[in-house]
Amino acid sequence: MAYHTIMLPSAVMSKDVDSLVRSAKSTTTDLDNGSLVQLNTGVSSTYGEGQVYLATQPATGSLNNLWMIGDPEVVVTDGKYKGIDVNVRDFYTPTGSIFSVFKPKLYDIIELTGEAFTNSIGEYTYASAANGSYLLTWASSPTSNATSFKLVKTTYISVPIGFPGSGNRVTSYKLECITE
Repeated sequence: MAYHTIMLPSAVMSKDVDSLVRSAKSTTTDLDNGSLVQLNTGVSSTYGEGQVYLATQPATGSLNNLWMIGDPEVVVTDGKYKGIDVNVRDFYTPTGSIFSVFKPKLYDIIELTGEAFTNSIGEYTYASAANGSYLLTWASSPTSNATSFKLVKTTYISVPIGFPGSGNRVTSYKLECITE
């Protein structure tokens, strides 16, 4: 079974600045927390969604000033039941659903699991937005003119499933935003 990204906003400016948080939706794909999106195509034309921005995939020439999905991880089962599945790795936002995004700012600290990246970490210490991907890409240096993060440390997140000692630790990466 494929799992979804866990994202922890450890220390982000958007917790205290309302203008750095928006509502958005994707009309083309399901998305995970920690995904990077552009909000430059306007707002939804659906009635009642006048302040819901349309989230699109980052592309070359627009890899900076991106927003990151950061919704509370309440898994919806069968499209209607909330809170039955406690495994946060099953959480994602379905196409057409409204979700929260925040604007990563310099020095923000976030924590992401491996599903948030297009490649494995290897010896890399930087992660940047990539053309045609909602995910970050590990590299040896930050990508020019792209939202980028520096690895602070490799750690883990405890997932409340199973029983103690049953392997409920998930490797995660603590990152600091170095370019918006």
